[in-house]
Amino acid sequence: MLKDQFRKRCQEADAPCWICGMPIGYDANWKQPSAFEADHFKPVSTHPHLALMMGNLRPAHQSCNRSRGNKPAVENWVRADW
Repeated sequence: MLKDQFRKRCQEADAPCWICGMPIGYDANWKQPSAFEADHFKPVSTHPHLALMMGNLRPAHQSCNRSRGNKPAVENWVRADW
């Protein structure tokens, strides 16, 4: 699955949350605010054609991703060379 592959890449790179810049709890339970969640840089609600594109995903905390919702984002995270 795409999100599982993305999570693995992010965990191996120890990628921080692209929204707040803080470390992500990759081993945290999914219910915890600091847990990893794949965020769609361009929201699926406005860009459904990008839903399954790896390049549209960013590592985020569960809480950061959910508080951002489908608001437009400004790219402020420099992705590792994967």
